Amino acid sequence: MPFFDTRIDPQSEAFASNRAHTLRMLAEVRALEQRTRDRSAQSRPLF
Repeated sequence: MPFFDTRIDPQSEAFASNRAHTLRMLAEVRALEQRTRDRSAQSRPLF
C-alpha cells in the first residue's frame, strides 16, 4: 500500500477536538438507527 504524506497531527488539540465531535455525531446516528429498529419491531405485529 502506498504511503501518503500528510500534515495531520493526531496528537494535536484540534485533531482531538474534531475526533470527539465526530464520535458524538456518530453516537447520535447510532441512537437514531436503534430508535428506528425499535419502532419497526413495535410495528411488526401489525404486518
